[in-house]
Amino acid sequence: MRAGDFYSHCARFRSRRIAQLAILDGRRYESLLGSVLDSALQGLGAWSTGFSPDEQPERRLAFRELGLSIGLSAVESLGEAVESGPGLPGRSRRRIEALLKYLPVRDAIERFWKDGGNRGSSTWVEHREINMVMLATSLAPDGFLSI
Repeated sequence: MRAGDFYSHCARFRSRRIAQLAILDGRRYESLLGSVLDSALQGLGAWSTGFSPDEQPERRLAFRELGLSIGLSAVESLGEAVESGPGLPGRSRRRIEALLKYLPVRDAIERFWKDGGNRGSSTWVEHREINMVMLATSLAPDGFLSI
């Protein structure tokens, strides 16, 4: 995993938690949330230029992709927060809306790694334990993403 990928995944997780705090406590976390959302957008933009959903499983790392999938679940819940409450400032709302365009990637990643044939690859088997945890978390992310 490239360092940029790691930080981008972390930014999406953190943005979900910071947004929850921002909704609860108004503008107190606005600047922090904006910085984290900007990092997530930058990371996803860079990552998306090299991603191919048709790549062979031997050339992919499931735990890395599933981390992205979990982060995108956080983005989806941020989108729901934007729709349901006025607690987020306008700039953060626009950033979240920009991140939402990446949601189809989550479904493609989950579909790919749910396929038993792809889970027979050497890259899956070599990291089976973490891959299974990441797949399960990706398929049911709510407990992981809540504060």
